[in-house]
Amino acid sequence: MTNTAVVAGRSAPRWQVRIASTDGTVLGSGVLVSGRHILTCAHVLHRSTVRPEAAFQVDFPRSTSGTVLRAQVPEDGWLPQLTTGQRDIAVLELDDDLPADVAPARLGRGESCIGNVARVYGHPTRIVEGVWTHGTIADTSGPHGEWMQLVGDRERIEQGFSGGGVIDSLSGRVVGIVVAAYEPLDRPAAWMIPMEVVARYWLRLDTLLNDNSKVPGLGEETVAGFVDMFTNFRSLVEDDRRKWVVDRLPDAVRLRLPERTPGAETVVRACREPHHLRILADLVEFNEGPSPWSQRLERLLKQHGVVAAKVSDAPDRLSAEDEIRLHNALLALGKFQNTSSRQDYFRLFVERHGDLPLEPTENARADALALIRVCLPIPGALRQFLDVFPHVDRQEAGFDELLLLVESLFLERLLTDAEREELVRLLAGVPAEVLADGYRRAAPPADPHDGPGVVRPDRIIAAVERCAQVPGKPPRIFSFVECVAARQSQGAEALQRWSERTAARLRLYHYELQPIRDSMASLPEIVLESALVIQLAPDAMDADLFLLAATLHRGRESEQVIESRDEPETLGAVIRRVDALFGEVFRLLDFDLSRFVVEIIVPRSLVGEPVDRWSTTDAMAAPIGSRFPVVLRSYERVHSNVLRPQWRQKSRLAKRQHEPDVRAMHYVAAAGDAAVARQVRTTLMSEEKLVLAIGGPLGSQRELSPPDAYAGALSAGIAYMVWVRDGTLADRFRDAISEVLRTMLVRELPAVVADWRMRADETDPTDLGWQISLLVCDEDRIPMQFASRELRSPTMKGQP
Repeated sequence: MTNTAVVAGRSAPRWQVRIASTDGTVLGSGVLVSGRHILTCAHVLHRSTVRPEAAFQVDFPRSTSGTVLRAQVPEDGWLPQLTTGQRDIAVLELDDDLPADVAPARLGRGESCIGNVARVYGHPTRIVEGVWTHGTIADTSGPHGEWMQLVGDRERIEQGFSGGGVIDSLSGRVVGIVVAAYEPLDRPAAWMIPMEVVARYWLRLDTLLNDNSKVPGLGEETVAGFVDMFTNFRSLVEDDRRKWVVDRLPDAVRLRLPERTPGAETVVRACREPHHLRILADLVEFNEGPSPWSQRLERLLKQHGVVAAKVSDAPDRLSAEDEIRLHNALLALGKFQNTSSRQDYFRLFVERHGDLPLEPTENARADALALIRVCLPIPGALRQFLDVFPHVDRQEAGFDELLLLVESLFLERLLTDAEREELVRLLAGVPAEVLADGYRRAAPPADPHDGPGVVRPDRIIAAVERCAQVPGKPPRIFSFVECVAARQSQGAEALQRWSERTAARLRLYHYELQPIRDSMASLPEIVLESALVIQLAPDAMDADLFLLAATLHRGRESEQVIESRDEPETLGAVIRRVDALFGEVFRLLDFDLSRFVVEIIVPRSLVGEPVDRWSTTDAMAAPIGSRFPVVLRSYERVHSNVLRPQWRQKSRLAKRQHEPDVRAMHYVAAAGDAAVARQVRTTLMSEEKLVLAIGGPLGSQRELSPPDAYAGALSAGIAYMVWVRDGTLADRFRDAISEVLRTMLVRELPAVVADWRMRADETDPTDLGWQISLLVCDEDRIPMQFASRELRSPTMKGQP
């Protein structure tokens, strides 16, 4: 861009400031915004993020006095650019009075000037006396939408213009300061920080903006009243407490504050928007507890229309399948089928909820569908409809089932959309094991819902919100978040701050949240389990040959294939290859040996194989089971969708078990035949049954048919099976397993069996540690490399 005019000093605006270092080197421009304050860009004064201590020289090109003044950066006037690109603002405070022919600028808001022509006066390197340039104010852009673009045709905005005021040609107001420039070949451009953005960070500017009617906050008199009110709270008077409050304010507020702990008045002024003022009040009251001053503050907030944030207004949504379930549940009620009763329900519901387009007809099916469609856009409306049922009608068969269905389909919203979105973001990357453990600790022991299903932050948050709350206790979401925070070495502080902000909005107090946090502080750290998962698939052509595949797992979400062979081999050859796999495992995985497990997926023909006795060799050979926990998994179960629903249910029941109970075990003396299989399946279908124990070896057979106790347990979904390979040890085995389940949870059985194996006496063949087989199938982690495809034997010559 070429210069349109080189002007004498007196042609510059009266508010124009030229900034120089102490040796007289011109650094850039500034805007006089008050009798003592100059606004510019932080990079004009100093490239470092550290506040400059030295004084600067400033003069005024329009003034005929030739006065040069000293100015320094006050503590609240240094807002250097963040790594995100935001801010880059600095304020200079004058030591002396202004010349008589200098005056502060009239300020305006850049957002109201889009499309207007603007003028900028700056001091580029070659023209230290100053020069005008022109451009058009385009729309918002830059980091986080804080900048506004200035577009010119030929003129150039370059170094020396930074910090200079941008004058809107229509109003004559200064609406921003130049912050950056870009010089492509075809069209030059620059950017400004609008005054309303500066006011977010340097709070004194808020009251200097002339167009106060457009400031989206409370008036100065009202803000001053809140300043007086908040200074009665220790949470803002005492430095340590005030820092605690500031650290929990929204980012948009904290970015306005100086990096050092600001004073109480500065904090309150930073929260001048009503929703931020509400957050500040919630945090102060959370920190201090109930008091007469809290009551006065609440009255003042109510007087000025400052209300609490609303929970989600998003309409409820149903899948087509769930809509059919709800429709059928309504029609299952005899009272709903009765036209007279249905009309009464609709009339009461419309009266309580207001004007709704809901008119009952003679057709119950049509009315049920109309009710669902009317209620869906209104959060909680179906719950309110059920509230109109008289007590006697609630005793009718089917009402409890309808109530449970409504509760499971429609969350009674606890969190705001912003709180939920922030929590999902904070939980991203948290291991599934940690999330699942947090859910188990937060959910009630007899949770009627089916848990979160896939362990994903959004789903697990919804599952916790869906749980029934304990009257008089903080919502369960806080137990979940505090448990996850206690398990995390990184991100814990952010999660705890989320808890505190959310608890404050819900009008809880710190002494209600603190016991939950204290109870979680002693939880042992969850070390992610590493697993070597080995699969032996039967060859399609020769059942005595097997295809070997192996994956290495870290937690539940990371898999790495380390072996995948398409050449079928004998069992002996497979065992030798398994031994060789461990060298590759140790090379690839830096793991905690105390959390390493070997899982071997075998078909029915190999279930009786003592895989824990297979040898692994380092300096000397030893059974795998003497070094690592080893469990079997069922090949048929992993690859069969038919067996999965009941297995999922039993696996989740085992995870939700809260108290040891020996009745969780069903014992049979031998694997038996089809009659035993039927008896085992029938018994194990009971929800209390979680383990099958067999007092003898499993017979060798290639298929699940003819069925035996093992097949019956698979059909019932049992995730834990344990048997003794030497039938002469049956009594000792039964007593030992019974004692374990009398004092420990079912899910702790693998650790107990692993301990027995590692302590087993090698010279005693009757030691139970050498004779126990354990099958454990965790439905939460299905090896995807195996579940998605099966290895097949290579195509024979002549086959297509």
